[in-house]
Amino acid sequence: MVVLWKLGVVLRLRGLVSAGWLPAVALGLAVATVAVAWDGWQFWQALLLGFGAMVAGAVVESVSASRSAWARRRGLSPAAIAVVVIALGVGWNFDGWGLAPLHAVLAVLLAVVFTALTSLVPASPSVRRLLVVGDGEVTDMLCDAVAREEGVEVLGRLDDRPGANVVGSLDQLERVAADERVDVVVFAYSSSSDRRLAELALRCRDLDLEVAVVPRLVEQFGRRVSACRVGGVPLLLVDPRAHETHAPLVSRAFDIALASVLLVLTAPLWLVLSLAIVLDERGPVLYRARRVGYGGREFDMFKFRKMPRDAAGPPLTVADDARFSRIGRMLARTKLDELPQLVNVLRGEMAFVGPRPEDPSYVAAYPAEFAAITRVRPGITGLSQIQYRDEAALLVGDDFETLYRDEVLPQKIDLDRYYACHRCLALDLRILAWTAVAIVAGAHVHRDELTRSVSFRRVGGQPQPEALPDVWPKAS
Repeated sequence: MVVLWKLGVVLRLRGLVSAGWLPAVALGLAVATVAVAWDGWQFWQALLLGFGAMVAGAVVESVSASRSAWARRRGLSPAAIAVVVIALGVGWNFDGWGLAPLHAVLAVLLAVVFTALTSLVPASPSVRRLLVVGDGEVTDMLCDAVAREEGVEVLGRLDDRPGANVVGSLDQLERVAADERVDVVVFAYSSSSDRRLAELALRCRDLDLEVAVVPRLVEQFGRRVSACRVGGVPLLLVDPRAHETHAPLVSRAFDIALASVLLVLTAPLWLVLSLAIVLDERGPVLYRARRVGYGGREFDMFKFRKMPRDAAGPPLTVADDARFSRIGRMLARTKLDELPQLVNVLRGEMAFVGPRPEDPSYVAAYPAEFAAITRVRPGITGLSQIQYRDEAALLVGDDFETLYRDEVLPQKIDLDRYYACHRCLALDLRILAWTAVAIVAGAHVHRDELTRSVSFRRVGGQPQPEALPDVWPKAS
């Protein structure tokens, strides 16, 4: 994963240097010109300010996730220019370093003109041409993943066995490299011997081709790897437990502080909801749901009661469950019924971020998988909670409990096992941020086919029931 990420960064930065440096220089010249002509800066100060604007524009452009057709033609996106002009105005307001707001706008207009003129200058080719050595499913997924990178063209595969996208055998490296004008050779999983691959790498060096190597067990690495050398041999050092040294203590302190603050802030809401529940249906305000927590120990998870006291039926609820009371229907729709779980957080039974706390009957169906998941505290939110925020809408049919146990639950287990193995404060903060995105705009978790790592994507809704079996592999 790290090797692929670094390869993508290198390719993007090279594309910027080869095609985007002229627009960045144009932005710097525009800022320097306005600084001298209208703001009365000294020449060396204006050059320094222009150089800073140029670097800022280039950095913003290099880390941009997506670029418009305008940016691909001109080399510098409007977003990069906008960030620079805002920075110039803020600097002028705070300590005099920058341009007056009106002059900053003038600098942007001038930069747009200069940048448009740079499109008339022929740019050197920025597309990196890749040749992949290897075979099998991992190699196919690698080709698809790299082909999606901007400024990269995958020419095909080298392999001794004929197959899809094979452009030649290993012995034909020199011919393929010359005919296809190859820039980079990527060594992926291959059935060829290590000695043969080593000889091929030496031939790549003789041809002045760059070489990238995909490490074995790439799906197990995640992002916690570091490069080192032992006896001259390059190694990728994997320490999957390094994050657990201080993370539990920091996470627990964070949970206590945040839960305390939220309990104080939501106290009026607790009072209103409690009164509404009692007036709608007399009985206890809170409902105790038995769940399996840290270390496999069971605990009572608190929720606001959504059903009458004598309601019977399965522990799962479906959309528009007939057992819901009037206030319970609103609580289920808004997720406010989970507010009392702040008490579970203070008691140490739950965390803000973690695997979904599951019913003991479902844990018993997958004992080996939950043995790994219960190494961490369950959470109010988490990867599976984001992915299946509207879980009740997926439980359809008369036998929805079987659907949940056999189809939905294995996919949630897959996400929760990933979290248990990769837990860290940075991942917790990302999950909290994307929980807010999911509530406001809708979001789901994407699992990379090659590395099995997770990322977040904004969507208009959740996966449909018929698509569920194809989203995640079932837990073993």
